[in-house]
Formats: sequence, structure tokens, C-alpha cells
Amino acid sequence: MIKNGKLLICIDNILRIFYSISIIAAVVIAKNLSHLSGVITKTPAEEYYYNNVLQMSSGLEEMGALNWKLALSLFFSWLIVLVCLIRGIASLGKVGPLSLSLSLSLSLS
Repeated sequence: MIKNGKLLICIDNILRIFYSISIIAAVVIAKNLSHLSGVITKTPAEEYYYNNVLQMSSGLEEMGALNWKLALSLFFSWLIVLVCLIRGIASLGKVGPLSLSLSLSLSLS
């Protein structure tokens, strides 16, 4: 007989496997349907990345505005690389936590 704790772990593992299989099946079905209908579908993560993060336009004819969040994060990341190169490899351990906290704060804002 399986004890209660082990039974819950077994049920949890079975549900995780079922969930993983259902996600894989949904992705495969969506890709097959998009090929059949000729419509290219994007996942919600892809749509968010292209539309909100990158703010991509429809083409080269429409330039769009400068994405300030992306430009500032790129500037600060290159600034951190420059500081690391100037001070040498010994200061890398000191700059690492700063870059992590800075990148997290910029990505969450």
C-alpha cells in the first residue's frame, strides 16, 4: 500500500506528465492547422515580444518610434561591459550583482 505522502507525489507526477503531453499536443495541432489554413499563427509569448518589447513595425517603410526602454538597457549593458574592461577581470565579481539587479529592474519596468 502506498502511504499518503507518496500517493500525492505519484498523483502530482502523473498530472505533470499529462499537462506536458497536452501542451505538446496543442502545439503540434496548432502548427498543423496553421499549415492547412495558410495562416501563420504566433504564440502569445511571440506576439508580446514582437509587439510590446521590440515594437516592430510592418516593414522598412514604416520606421516607428525609438524604444527608449530597449535603448537604455542596451546603453547600460554596454556601460557595464566597458567598466569591466577598464577595471579588469578582478572587478567582475563586484559588477555581476549590479548588472543582475539593473537588468531586472529595467525589464520589470
